Amino acid sequence: MATVVTAKCPECEADVKLAADVEKGEIVPCADC
Repeated sequence: MATVVTAKCPECEADVKLAADVEKGEIVPCADC
């Protein structure tokens, strides 16, 4: 089971759930933007 990591979206401040294998600095689309 993959660990879920949350990060703050810099544009809308929403918590975005990321897969644990996402690289730091990788661009991930935010569902709220």
